[in-house]
Amino acid sequence: MSVFDEAPLMYCGKKITNISFSYGITEFPSDTEDFEELIKLSDVRMYKNKEETKKPIP
Repeated sequence: MSVFDEAPLMYCGKKITNISFSYGITEFPSDTEDFEELIKLSDVRMYKNKEETKKPIP
């Protein structure tokens, strides 16, 4: 059972069942001490995660 079964997300009166998200994790200061670089690295990691976990739309 998922959290969406316990508290379904509704849109226009219909239950949304297929939700996914991607994320990119960085660590300050071990990855970088520069804030801009930290954000860029998070973005790169997020898109890498997105590509690796991409599923076809049913």
